[in-house]
Amino acid sequence: MASTRGKRKGARGPMQLFDIELPEGISAVAFSPEGLRIAAATFGGPVVLVDARSGVLLRELPGHADGTLAVSFSPDGEQLATGGWDGRVRVHALDSWQELHAWEAGGAWVEHVQWSPSGGHLAAAAGRAVRIWSRRGALKGGYEQHASTVTSIQWSASGTGIISSCNGGLHRLEAGRKRPLETLDAEGAVLAVAISPNRRYIAAGKQDASVRLWALRSSKVDSYDMPGYRTKVRTLAWNSASNLLATGDAEQVVVWELGSRVRDQQRPHPLRAHSERVTGLAFLEDGAGSELLLSTGQDGQLCGWYPTRGRRPLWALHADVALEGLTLSPDRSMVVAIGACGRLLAWRFASSMRH
Repeated sequence: MASTRGKRKGARGPMQLFDIELPEGISAVAFSPEGLRIAAATFGGPVVLVDARSGVLLRELPGHADGTLAVSFSPDGEQLATGGWDGRVRVHALDSWQELHAWEAGGAWVEHVQWSPSGGHLAAAAGRAVRIWSRRGALKGGYEQHASTVTSIQWSASGTGIISSCNGGLHRLEAGRKRPLETLDAEGAVLAVAISPNRRYIAAGKQDASVRLWALRSSKVDSYDMPGYRTKVRTLAWNSASNLLATGDAEQVVVWELGSRVRDQQRPHPLRAHSERVTGLAFLEDGAGSELLLSTGQDGQLCGWYPTRGRRPLWALHADVALEGLTLSPDRSMVVAIGACGRLLAWRFASSMRH
C-alpha cells in the first residue's frame, strides 16, 4: 500500500487524502450515494470496497472470472452491480454481501453497467447488446443489434430509457421496447458521450478526431461538427450551466463556449499544461459563483482551471504515476483518480469549493 503524496504547484488546490495500491490494476471506480465508500473494479477480478475518507480496505468481493470491467451502486446504496469478462452482470446486497442476481448480458464481455436514477432498473452493455432489467430481475428490454461494440450508456432524465453509442451514432432505448425510439447519425465511430445538464445538447467524441454536437429542439434535432482535433476524442464534460463543453485533445484540453445560437457562437479555448494525453474531465463549482474545470492526464497531473479566464491552470498536483481518469463524489467534495499499476488516489476540496 503506497503512501506517497503528490506535489502541489500553485495555490488553492485540494489536499490529498490517500494514495493506495491494490494488488490488481483498476478498471473502474464508483462512489456510494452517501460518498463514504468507493468500489474499485479490478482487471484481476475482485471488486474492492474502501473507506472514501481514509482508503482503508473494507471488503472484497470475488467479482468476475478473468476480470471485472464495470461497477455501479444503486441510488439507495443497498446494492452493487458489476460486469466483467465472463459476460455476466452480478448484483450483490451490501448488507449481507449475498449475490442476488447473475444475468447473461448478451455479449462476450460487459463493459458498462448503470442503475437508473430511481434505482428501479439496471442497464448493461456487452458487445453489441444493451439489456435492461428490473430491480427484481425481470428482463425489461434493450437492443441487441448495434452496428458495433457499445461504447457508452447513459440514462435519460426521466429514468425510463437510455442513450447508447456505437460506430455510426446514438440510439435512444426504453424499457419494454425491443427497437430504438430514435437514432442520431454520427457518421463515424463514437467513443464518448456527454448529455448537457439542461438536456438540450448531446456531445459525442469521435474516432475521426472530431466532436459532434446535437441540439435537441421540441420539433427537430440539429447537428453540428467541431473538427480539427489531433487525435480521437475520448473524454468530454459539461458545466452545470450547459454553456461550456470541455474535451480532451491529446495532451491539451479544448473548451467550447456555446451561446444561444450554437452554430454561430462556438468559441474554443485551448488549455495547455499536460505533457501526455488527457484522460479525465469534470466541472466543479468553486463557491464563488464560478466553475472550476478539473483534468487528469497520463503525465500524472491533476489540474484545476478557470477555462474562460486563461490558458494556464490555477493549480496543478503532480503524482508519480499516470492517471487514467477521475470521478467526483456525490457531494463533489472529493475527487478520485485511477492510477496505473493498481493505484487509487483521492483528494478533498475545501468546503468553499463545494457549493
